[in-house]
Order: sequence, then C-alpha cells, then structure tokens
Amino acid sequence: MLLADTFGGTQTILLGIALLSTGLVLWRFAFRSPRRQTPNLAHQVQREALQREKSAAARVDQIEIRLHDFCREIEGRAQTRITLLDRLVEEADSEIARLRGTLEDARNERPSSAANPGPDIVVPSGASNRSRGLSDAARSAAPLSDDQERMVLDLYAAGHTIEQIAVLCGRSAALVRLVLGVGRTDAQSEAA
Repeated sequence: MLLADTFGGTQTILLGIALLSTGLVLWRFAFRSPRRQTPNLAHQVQREALQREKSAAARVDQIEIRLHDFCREIEGRAQTRITLLDRLVEEADSEIARLRGTLEDARNERPSSAANPGPDIVVPSGASNRSRGLSDAARSAAPLSDDQERMVLDLYAAGHTIEQIAVLCGRSAALVRLVLGVGRTDAQSEAA
C-alpha cells in the first residue's frame, strides 16, 4: 500500500485507467486476428497484380506504337520504289514507241532493201570510173596497204563478191584474189 499512500484517490484512478488502456492497446496489437491480416495481404497482392498488368499494357502500347511506325516506314519505302518503277516503265514504254517509229520509218524508206537482203555497200562516186580508166596490169601493179588488205578481208568475210570488192577498192579482181589467197588455193589444188 505504499502506492496508495503516495498517490491520492484520483491519482490512483487515473493511474489505473492509464495502465488499463496501455494493456488494452498492447493486447490489441499483440493478438490481432488473422482475418484482418489476410484481407490486407490479399489487397496488397491485388494491387501488385494490377500494377504488373498496367506495366504490361504500357509495354504492349509502346510495342504497338513502334510496330505502327515501322509499318509506316516500310510502306513509305515501298511506295517510293513503286513510284520509281512506274517512272522507269513509262520511260521504257516511250523508248519502245520511239524505236518502233524509227523501225517503221526505216522500213518505209527502203522497201527494195527488204526484198534484197545483204550488206550495205556505199560505193564512192568516182571509184568505178577510176577502175575503168586503169588497165588491169596497172591496177594490179600498185601494192595494197595494210589497211586496204584488212578492208578486202573484212568485205569478203561480210559476204561481198570479189568483183564488188575490186570496185570498192579501185583495184583489179586479180589483186583481190591474190590478197584473199583464192587464186593460190585454186592453183595449189590444180597442182595436186
């Protein structure tokens, strides 16, 4: 009763109420029911799941935006290539039309050349007169240059006759035969 002697009646009542409330608070925190903790845990798990779902949805949205941008870029590149190809096709069509027109003009200008196919020969205006003015001996006496010999061989390979080559070169047919080796081959075959 030592406490009762030091404290008065009201102080003892106040001390009792303070001890009782402290015990009640301690008891409440110490012996909480598991029912109240489970809903808090469930609520926390639910919040975490909702946050994960929101972050996954945000990722999906970002990926969708990137995919959309990529599709637009690819579509732009394809459209550019299609436009370029269309322009090239138009240019090719105009070139085809131009070449067809040129071909038609060429066919209309030379109807006799289509009936008489062969190499085109342009005879110089004075070549036949020059060849007529010289005798065969004089024409065959003058040697051919390397370029003239090459021309004789090329004309013969193109299908020209020896007489045509002689007229074009202004030389005798005998000299053309000599350059071509036709006369030698005939003479060698007769000797054999």
